[in-house]
Amino acid sequence: MLDDHAVSRKRPAAWSAEQLGSFLDFVAADRYLPAWMFVGTTGCRRGECLGLQWSDLDLDKGTAVMSRQVTAIDHEVHIKELPKTKRGHLIVLDRPTIAMLKR
Repeated sequence: MLDDHAVSRKRPAAWSAEQLGSFLDFVAADRYLPAWMFVGTTGCRRGECLGLQWSDLDLDKGTAVMSRQVTAIDHEVHIKELPKTKRGHLIVLDRPTIAMLKR
């Protein structure tokens, strides 16, 4: 039985390939298209994407290491680095995303 104060959270539904394609077509002229494509093809969270730096990418290997998050608390930006004892998680990028990021 759920507590009266418990919040029921459903997992957000992922877009289909067709929906993602339509969205990317819609934002094709947007300067943030590479970021939108990265988020859409990797499934990373917003804060993870915002924390990504070019040094986290290895486009020759087609990988990205997610090692920090950016959040806003009381209208202030905070960057949360993973502790030195932990490593970021590795994401394998698809070919179209790698090509987009190289451009």
